[in-house]
Amino acid sequence: MLPQFTTHRANVLRRCRNAFLLVSLGIGILAIKSITLVALNGGSLGGLVLSHALYSVLMFYAIMLGTAPLWMPALARLSAPVQTLPLIAVGLWLLWPVAQYIMPAQQLDSIMELPRLMTIASYSLFKLGAIMLVGIAAGLWIAHEADTALVKRRLLTVGLAGMVFCATTIVSLEGAAAVMTRASSVFSSLPGYGFYASMMIAVMGLSLGVTGIWHQLSGPLLFLLRVLVVIGGLALPIYVFHGLVIPLKDILIILGMQGALALALPMAAFLAAMAYAGRRLYAMYFG
Repeated sequence: MLPQFTTHRANVLRRCRNAFLLVSLGIGILAIKSITLVALNGGSLGGLVLSHALYSVLMFYAIMLGTAPLWMPALARLSAPVQTLPLIAVGLWLLWPVAQYIMPAQQLDSIMELPRLMTIASYSLFKLGAIMLVGIAAGLWIAHEADTALVKRRLLTVGLAGMVFCATTIVSLEGAAAVMTRASSVFSSLPGYGFYASMMIAVMGLSLGVTGIWHQLSGPLLFLLRVLVVIGGLALPIYVFHGLVIPLKDILIILGMQGALALALPMAAFLAAMAYAGRRLYAMYFG
């Protein structure tokens, strides 16, 4: 949205508001699910339970989209955003351990636990904000570069080289066994984040290469890629509603339903809803 901000400010902010409402709806649905489970299991409701129910990666998206009118104009005024944003990202990332040192180490038995989590936990505003700024810089570079072939080559080169470097670093530090057993220390380490980031860079380069030959692809392959595009467009509702399947199963079991049927009903509802939405989106994108 940022390249369009100066010329289509109202349109961009309206899209941010709509996205904010959609994400907030997802947060509300997941929170209701969590609170209902606690209540049915006889747990006591309070600020801590509410904080845990609201805390998810969606809360980061909601905060950033809700505050977009504050930070997006500042980013739009940067004279060299592609060079400046990664430097700001480094500063934000360094604030994450500082916040962990300053904030209480123990969880707070109140609604204030939510701000504490959003400051120091996995979905920290500092941590994910830094990653977001790097993504914005990459998006701006792609948007402003006229030579698509050059962008594709650079993305593929940087992404594949980064994957090899990070994978080699992980094996050297943790050993091959840690990778094969999916040890959490591997995937939550700095080289682990670097590997995922490099993989996404390579995927972006591959995607640009595919768009260049889109109309030359065979029918079955083209259909498969279109389905993948639709799945990408439904990423948010898939994330929200797939997370309801197991909790709804647990609720139905608590209410007396048999296990297999309790799983089948919410799973069928989820698949039917996504199939319907996917069909509508497919028609919108591809006619």
